[in-house]
Amino acid sequence: MILTRIDTATSAVKMVTTNQNDFFDPKTLESLGGSSIAVLLVCNAAQNIFNFNPKWLALVISIIISYTIALTTNGEHDAIKYLIAFFNGLLIWSTAVGGNTLSSGRGQTAADKANFTSQVGTKRTFFQKW
Repeated sequence: MILTRIDTATSAVKMVTTNQNDFFDPKTLESLGGSSIAVLLVCNAAQNIFNFNPKWLALVISIIISYTIALTTNGEHDAIKYLIAFFNGLLIWSTAVGGNTLSSGRGQTAADKANFTSQVGTKRTFFQKW
């Protein structure tokens, strides 16, 4: 893939080549940022494409990612490792929800909650609050 970048010092346009390895890989998903973005992308895609957006979906995906990382990493597989994986899943979920809340523009107000019945059946946008 060829991208262009503008050099701010000289204002010249430079061609930059990238490959598929510059995006997601297993090491990316092992980081908090990478796994949170994965949860955010899956949940927003499910919401936008299928209009499927239960509040528990992000939590389930986060827990699955954290336990998968715990199972595939080297070392002892004891109870404390899986307890930590559970808390890591909550951290992934919390980070993804925070990213979604920031990108949706605003939190839910009391007027939004009172007006819930009029919103049923409306088309949701990609970065709408879960």
